[in-house]
Amino acid sequence: MLRRNLVLISTLLVLLVVGLGWFARCRHYQERRAVRTAERFLTAGDYHRASLSARQALQTNPANLEACQVMATVAEACCPPETLDWRRRIAEISPTVENKLRWAATALQVQGPPYPVAVGILQDLASTASNQVAYCNLATDLALKLKHREEAEHWIETARRLQPSNEVHQLNLAVLRLDSKNSDLALEARATLRRLEADTNFAALALRSLVADSLTRNDLPNARQFSQRLIACPGVSLDDDLLHLDILSRMNLPEFGPCLKRLQGRVSTNAVSIYGVCSFLVRHDLAEQGWAWLKTCPREIRETQPVPLAMVECLVALKYWADLENFLKREQWGDFEAMRLAFLSQAAFELHDQAAAGVRWRLATTQARRRLGTLMWLAEKADSWGRPSARLDILWEIAHEFPSERWAWQELALSYLASGDTRRLYEIYANLSTLTPDDVSTRNNFAVTALLLKTNLAKAHAVARQIYVEHSADPIVASTYAYSLHLQSKTREAVAVMERLSPELLASPSIALYYATLLRADGHLAKANEYYARVDRGALLPEERALLTIP
Repeated sequence: MLRRNLVLISTLLVLLVVGLGWFARCRHYQERRAVRTAERFLTAGDYHRASLSARQALQTNPANLEACQVMATVAEACCPPETLDWRRRIAEISPTVENKLRWAATALQVQGPPYPVAVGILQDLASTASNQVAYCNLATDLALKLKHREEAEHWIETARRLQPSNEVHQLNLAVLRLDSKNSDLALEARATLRRLEADTNFAALALRSLVADSLTRNDLPNARQFSQRLIACPGVSLDDDLLHLDILSRMNLPEFGPCLKRLQGRVSTNAVSIYGVCSFLVRHDLAEQGWAWLKTCPREIRETQPVPLAMVECLVALKYWADLENFLKREQWGDFEAMRLAFLSQAAFELHDQAAAGVRWRLATTQARRRLGTLMWLAEKADSWGRPSARLDILWEIAHEFPSERWAWQELALSYLASGDTRRLYEIYANLSTLTPDDVSTRNNFAVTALLLKTNLAKAHAVARQIYVEHSADPIVASTYAYSLHLQSKTREAVAVMERLSPELLASPSIALYYATLLRADGHLAKANEYYARVDRGALLPEERALLTIP
């Protein structure tokens, strides 16, 4: 009997192992098939079906690199903010330098100055990748966006040393020098670009730069000539066509209308290009014309993102808030649902329905959770729509969901510093001091806000003392420690700490308030008043301002 049971158990175990193996192979086959299907749809330009197939693969295996790459490409075409999250995920799954640089390049595209996400990634890669051309090129782009010309030239020259035979770097250097104050350098740069225009490999790149240079100098006739040559080049982009339209518009030429109509006809079956043309029309105060054109598009196209987004942007530009609300209530945007809810919130806000605006904004925030790119888009929209509290809600969401994104904490701190909200500042610095325990400034800010609020005093006193021991020459740290001693009824000792600083430092506005407060508490009223006179009263927190009036 025992032997029969053992045989039965062994047989069942074998069947279980075989079954699990078959199940694993079946899941792997389904995953591979979904990826291949997604790639075929992507090649055909069917972004919707490509996204659906890629998501099928990701349901089986969330770390499928190829599926993530399909999603990144789809997002790049339809919704750039979403691209940031896919590039981030790709870099986490496969942390190569190339993947991290693509993540940084996306961040540079979707985030505004000072581009903290891209800056952070490049700083992390500096020690291992700064000798690679791709790194140099991205560092150049960042420096140019930040208007750091010397730094941009340094990275271009570094790339030239790494690839001396690649004329792209010579072209980049010429572009940089186009607006040089040295007229000889600028002339030489234009000559270089015109020479490179004759090379079919560089013609489009050179002409784009010559167009931009002519526009910078408000030389519209030359800009038009260069632009005409550019759009005749093989493989030019939609942006090149739109730039040509922009020049025609600036020159108020009659050919603008026919040129626009030809372009609209050419892109009428491409949802991404339709969105690009509509965005151009909105920027040129032609949203009415864009809306009328979109309504003539086939229904299938109108339902394919990003065309619905284009329709919304036209209605927003026209301030047709009731029409916008009615349109969006009939829609479901899938991956872009957070954006739909944000626009619905703005429609309610403009229609003075504050309750609906708040509810919809919270729903948009929930939909965007754990998606940094979309959260950043929401923050930018809240800012442009004049809704500061909604923007702060999003920054808090980013700070809590992505605590390593220190720029979000810093933006929150600047906002609460401006509004004098010490309680919120304390909360921010308490979080940051945990995340970055070696940052002296953050630890000091935690201590001083806690001391001003008279909260968590035991820890505040301990932190103030510790950072003073480590950085006693820092006047800000010294003033925090001295104020900590004062609150512990050690005012005489606190004054002695302050007087180890130079007279020039004691007279600086950020130090003078604390020194004056300690002097008055120690009975030196006349001397205290001298330092109170040096305080910048417009830059104080409410609790600091109260120190001016405490007897």
